[in-house]
Amino acid sequence: MVKVSSHIQTKCKFAYDYHLGYITANPAVLGTAMKASLHLHLPKLALGRPATIAKIAAKYKLKVGKATCLAPASDENMFHICNTIVLGQSETTILKGLYDGAKALVQAEIDMTPAKK
Repeated sequence: MVKVSSHIQTKCKFAYDYHLGYITANPAVLGTAMKASLHLHLPKLALGRPATIAKIAAKYKLKVGKATCLAPASDENMFHICNTIVLGQSETTILKGLYDGAKALVQAEIDMTPAKK
């Protein structure tokens, strides 16, 4: 595989951005063809306020689902989060939306933690 990719690199360069790293694309997705995703463990929101997860996801135009591929079957609190809009958005805008949405979800999770006395 390394030999093949090295040979391809001699003919054409892979899309690379110093800030974002290697840029890959899924031809099934229109627009920038960029799908960014992450996994978050949100036990308090999952058990106490699942509607909050949906509200934040809608605000930041994110898709939130159970991260069953990485989490054990018994962990219902691990979520896969990804962008939904790819058409007409730059890579930076997509990543910022994912970041801002993840930050809001983490803050909502923290807000559910009782204050220490």
